[in-house]
Amino acid sequence: MPSISKDEAVSRLTRELEQNTRADDLVEVYNELFPTDPTTEEAANRDARPLADRVAAHLKQGLEIEEIVSLWNVVFPGHRN
Repeated sequence: MPSISKDEAVSRLTRELEQNTRADDLVEVYNELFPTDPTTEEAANRDARPLADRVAAHLKQGLEIEEIVSLWNVVFPGHRN
């Protein structure tokens, strides 16, 4: 099974989220990271930038292993392993 470092995983997640995230995917990631302050697709469709900025700032602070695994399944659904 291939493995990557924690830093590389965060880097890949960050890059993918910054470059290729649709509003519905951003909502799923946002709600995964901030379950006490959820958002909706409607809000993301109106203006996704604040959501994307908050997600990016959180990712740049670093993630715990559990967060990486949870997000990996959302951001890269074809690479679950």
